[in-house]
Amino acid sequence: MSAGEIPASSAPGVPQFHVLAELPWPQPPDADDDYFLEKFQASVETLPAMLHKNYSLMRELDKSLQGVQLENEQRCQQEIEDIKHGLESGSITTYEPAKLKFSDEAIEEQKHCVRIADEKVALATQTYDLGGGG
Repeated sequence: MSAGEIPASSAPGVPQFHVLAELPWPQPPDADDDYFLEKFQASVETLPAMLHKNYSLMRELDKSLQGVQLENEQRCQQEIEDIKHGLESGSITTYEPAKLKFSDEAIEEQKHCVRIADEKVALATQTYDLGGGG
């Protein structure tokens, strides 16, 4: 029997076989391994700063969104009050649907809120992916 060979079983009814043990030996690192290690290390080193930047941007988007939402709520509330007064005074009739809707400015503010929210979702997804979540 040679080195690395496992002896065959001598028990009756057990099949006879020989296995030559071949262990994979670690290969010396090559230039590609060093390149990827350096890239990985650089990305890990910059990760905290990138996460901080993205979270700061999300906070700014939240503040911006809150401001636009507050303005829009106030505008819509005022427009609702104006419509109520118009209906009560008779200057607006229920047959004038054009006067029973929010202004273009209010609609644009709402669309702006949606754009800010979409931007925040994209940034949150990017931040999640940075942390290895995706």
